[in-house]
Amino acid sequence: MHLIGLPSDFQSQCGLAGEIFEINPHSCTPYKLFNILISDKILEDITFQTNIYAEQVHQATNKRYTQTKLAEIKTFIGLNLLMGIKRSPSYRDYWSTDEDLNDPYISKLMPVNRFSWLLSHIHLNDNSNWKKTQKYYNPHNCIAIDESMIKFKGRSALKQYMPKKPIKQGYKIWALADSEGYLYNFDIYTSKTKDYVEHRLGERVVLRLMDGLEYKQHLLFFDNYFTTYWLELKTKGINACGTVMANRKNLPKLKEDKYLKQGEYDYNISNDGISI
Repeated sequence: MHLIGLPSDFQSQCGLAGEIFEINPHSCTPYKLFNILISDKILEDITFQTNIYAEQVHQATNKRYTQTKLAEIKTFIGLNLLMGIKRSPSYRDYWSTDEDLNDPYISKLMPVNRFSWLLSHIHLNDNSNWKKTQKYYNPHNCIAIDESMIKFKGRSALKQYMPKKPIKQGYKIWALADSEGYLYNFDIYTSKTKDYVEHRLGERVVLRLMDGLEYKQHLLFFDNYFTTYWLELKTKGINACGTVMANRKNLPKLKEDKYLKQGEYDYNISNDGISI
């Protein structure tokens, strides 16, 4: 996205960064590419956190379990990737005794009960490391925040139902993406929280997703759900553009539509350059 004729104070590197540039396309294998995005350190963290969660379940239910290991987690992820390529109505079909459904390669790598156990216990809950996943990419100048739905029909307290959306039920997320379509950050909608006392939802979402991108002069776009006078993004070095409801409080009075001719518009500009 390019805005012709407008000066830009954008002050950040954008696109791929860091070790990703060291890849040799002639010698790099699919596994090496996967390992750059999801390193052994991340997989070790998944293994560690899964075992912690399994122990918590054991303490609550007294159910026995066998701790998982790094090699088993790698196999589990690999099986999920294979299942995404060769789809079946149910993951249990790959271990079916019916020859038309059974997959001999998948079924020999891991017992179905063990796969099912990992599916319900795999855990990634070290929130203190979330920024480390963003070091390989810097968003471009133009970025946007909007809501999105991830399709899910199973049982979850986080599932939302939105009948007017193309995806009517699933996980609702707030997404921050750049003009190249790269999803840089997101926040899962978890219904009302104590944050409502201090910040309204639209404000909280914008400030949360833009954390770490202040003072780089990005051009941020959003719709009227997020547009509010109280965001004060300009003071954080963030340029913003959004639609706004005409009846929103604290806005200057503009001419009503009935007094404007076709093609005319009215506007106001504040002393510090904010336009409406």
